[in-house]
Amino acid sequence: NFFLSMNRLKIIDLSDKANQPFKSEDSNFVLIYNGEIYNYKELKKDYFSDYIFKSNVDGEILIPLFKKFGISFLSKIRGMYSIFLYDKKNETSYLVRDRFGIKPLYYNYDRKDSRLTFASEIPGIFANRKIPRKPNFKEIYRYLEKGMVNATRETWFKDIYQVSQGCFLKYKKNEEIIEHRYYNLKDNIDEDVDKDKSFSLKKNIEKIGSLFEKSFIEHSQFDVNAGFHVSGGIDSAIMMALAHKNKLKDSQAFTFSFKDKIFSELENSKKISSMFNFMHHSSYVENEDMPNYLINILKREHEPFSSLRILSQHHLYEKFKDNGIKVIFDGSGGDEISAGYTYQIFPWLI
Repeated sequence: NFFLSMNRLKIIDLSDKANQPFKSEDSNFVLIYNGEIYNYKELKKDYFSDYIFKSNVDGEILIPLFKKFGISFLSKIRGMYSIFLYDKKNETSYLVRDRFGIKPLYYNYDRKDSRLTFASEIPGIFANRKIPRKPNFKEIYRYLEKGMVNATRETWFKDIYQVSQGCFLKYKKNEEIIEHRYYNLKDNIDEDVDKDKSFSLKKNIEKIGSLFEKSFIEHSQFDVNAGFHVSGGIDSAIMMALAHKNKLKDSQAFTFSFKDKIFSELENSKKISSMFNFMHHSSYVENEDMPNYLINILKREHEPFSSLRILSQHHLYEKFKDNGIKVIFDGSGGDEISAGYTYQIFPWLI
């Protein structure tokens, strides 16, 4: 009673043994997913030392984990992912999105026919011809009034929603679809640290450094060549230093830039790349090409985005798409967690 389509990007275990969908031995559980599970080797060692896996791919761990722990297995995994899992015996489906909503996951639910349609991108939803393409004026108004994007589970299209970050949907035919939260960032922040006068960054440099390195090593498990988004900032400089220290082979650096010097970080990014002996590549969109290129990217993204950075990233990927790089390290997250951009002040105020 369902149809799945999957287009695989091969990152870990490039053999066909790692192709999806994954199935349990008795074919009762079927799973497809988009993303990476960073601690899959650790989980294999801790829980499945006697289990025979068909491949060395990270995602194959998910069904055994579900069978062992039920849906609470989500507390065990670290990574970025959107997951669909079907339990045939109980005729129950799960749609799962990672803790911070790094990987996209959209859906439409038709209550009348009890029909669930889902995809990694909004255009994929419209492959179901029964779903009309209508504007969601509420979300459009929110953007025009407050400049907010991705602030709710709603999209710019009526009746098309996102699975919220840190949540999963449980779906059973002819029953109400329910969203459950399994992770909340607020519950994992210790604000008392700020009040502790004995706490200092200097005292904790070693601990912070080891956590950075542990995370970097977990993110560095792949069987393809890697690249780095490098700006003139701290985030990308730290990543490249860790890559150099851990002898990540055949890595290259990429920078998008702008002709206007005030917006360009090209010189600093070249210096950082040279310091760590990375081959450096760059691109920029000509000013006169911006309007047409903006329209093309909007059509591709299907929703507005917050800055020209997104547009420039698309251009960078297009220019170097045949460069043999399938994994890109990006320093996103630091400024977001600390609200380091001026445009984040308004959402904080409201």
